Amino acid sequence: TGVQTCALPIWHSIPLYSRIISVADCFDAITSKRTYKSKMSKEFAIKELRKGKNIQFDPKIVDIFLDNKLYIIEDEFEIMSYVD
Repeated sequence: TGVQTCALPIWHSIPLYSRIISVADCFDAITSKRTYKSKMSKEFAIKELRKGKNIQFDPKIVDIFLDNKLYIIEDEFEIMSYVD
């Protein structure tokens, strides 16, 4: 008694690269057209990532992804592919 234990978040035991991929994959899955669903907006995907912070996703990874607008990289690749 007297010793307090601090529960670590679920993502603490998941490798860093896997946590990064899970955020990027979720964004891609929401914003891409699939055979079973329509493409959703980037705004909707951003809201979903924010809802998943501290629950499904590492909040630091979500913040880095959104604050640095890493989701815009895909648009730049699409533009580059038309130039080639």
